[in-house]
Amino acid sequence: MFRKILIAACVLVPTAAQAEWKEASSEHFQVYSNGSRQTLQNFTEKLEKFDFLLRTVSGSKQPASPTKLKVYLMEDYGEVQKTLGPAGSRGIAGYYTARPRGAIAVGVSNATLGRDNMSAESTLLHEYTHHFMHHYFPASYPSWYSEGFAEYYGQIKIGDNDVIEVGHPADTRYYSFSGNDWMPVGQMLAARSYADVGPKLHLLYAEGWLLTHYVAQNPARKAQLDKYLNLINAGKSYEDATNEAFGAGAKQLDSELRKYAAKTRHEVTVLPFKKIPIKPITIRQVSPAEDALMGQEIALGRGVYRLEAADFGKNARAIARRFPDDAYALGVLIEAERAAGDNAAALQAVDRLLALKPKDPRGLMHQGELQIAALKAAKSTDKAAWAAARELIITAHKARPNDAMMLAAYYDSYAAEGVMPPAGAQNALYRAHELTPRDGNLRYQVALDFEQRGMLEEALAVIKPSAFELHSDEADPKKKKKQEEQEEKYREVGQSKRETAREMFLRLEQKLVDAGKTQTAAVSAD
Repeated sequence: MFRKILIAACVLVPTAAQAEWKEASSEHFQVYSNGSRQTLQNFTEKLEKFDFLLRTVSGSKQPASPTKLKVYLMEDYGEVQKTLGPAGSRGIAGYYTARPRGAIAVGVSNATLGRDNMSAESTLLHEYTHHFMHHYFPASYPSWYSEGFAEYYGQIKIGDNDVIEVGHPADTRYYSFSGNDWMPVGQMLAARSYADVGPKLHLLYAEGWLLTHYVAQNPARKAQLDKYLNLINAGKSYEDATNEAFGAGAKQLDSELRKYAAKTRHEVTVLPFKKIPIKPITIRQVSPAEDALMGQEIALGRGVYRLEAADFGKNARAIARRFPDDAYALGVLIEAERAAGDNAAALQAVDRLLALKPKDPRGLMHQGELQIAALKAAKSTDKAAWAAARELIITAHKARPNDAMMLAAYYDSYAAEGVMPPAGAQNALYRAHELTPRDGNLRYQVALDFEQRGMLEEALAVIKPSAFELHSDEADPKKKKKQEEQEEKYREVGQSKRETAREMFLRLEQKLVDAGKTQTAAVSAD
């Protein structure tokens, strides 16, 4: 799982507001709001125009992902915070998370300013920029660049006649430079962890935005930035990439950026488009069951924590009881019962769903997974029973070939049986990862599969983007222990403790080195 929270990061599940929820469906998005129909229409159009901008400036020719990003627009920031359940805290403007169930973004439905003057709109545009980069340009991005790029495009303004202005100042970041506060640019470019940044993490984000803005106006520096990113993705260390691309310690660039930061006005790029083509957007009133269960739907999208699972199941059960013959309600109930650990109740809900809709793909998938769980618990060696349960997942997948949950479930069925998944299952897992590239757990699982097959270079390539995202210093025992305590407290249902992405990367690197030494020794012996 990958969750990104902007601005800040009891078992409390948000209840639907008095106004009924509506869904806008467009080419790239499913947007939900309980505000006005016109506001929903306008916001969805803006998201599509923003996608068009990113495709234009990036030169992407790739077709749209078969899985749409789900965007939930809450009434205010308090409601956004509630959707995070026990992990919520004050001051959260919005967040993004991805898992096999799909990627979701949660924000507010108006453009009012939140904490530090960050608008609700820019928050969601910022997050969609991350989403776009990982889907269409997967690579290892230093945190300063990933955040700076998203901040740069998150500040766009779309005017009348589809004139788009790029490069408006991120006022929130200018506050970081007050009091002549500054981090040497060379230090920022080489930073891999909080330890490399020290106590001035805010400057990494502020200067990351500033440098992104600067190179957009400076072709020579843009070429150096491209070289720096290419060197990193070719395996160079951040420090070596910095020195080769920008000169030793990027000292001249540091001087230039300091002067750029002192400017009171910055250039804005105006992109006058002809009418931006947007495919039709359809808006519907969600069903009564969907409306009542919207809070549970969001919680399932962001992941249910173990500490809230029992109450989550109880709440979902109470609501679903009002809709005994509704397929959607039964689908949510199945997931809630499984999250709560009551597989027997989940199977009963599956039977009721399939009685209503015998070919329901998600129903068949859950039926197969529950049968597999029972076989695993019984330590069954009945190959025919395992194959029959797996066939239910295969049937579900054929009906919904781009459902990452089903692809991952097919792979997991072999792991549950205790056998090496065949090549077809490996391909299914990798496809699930392609559909939700920001799901850290899926990325780790793919890398682990490659490792188990002796494909160490492929494993390293998969885990690398997660390994070098900025995070706490794992070498500091106190910090690491505190982090592990927090992770354990808020561990999601179905997730177990494992090594971090960086730990895996370093272990695989050493394993590859050791394998090379062994091979060299064998050749010498011959």
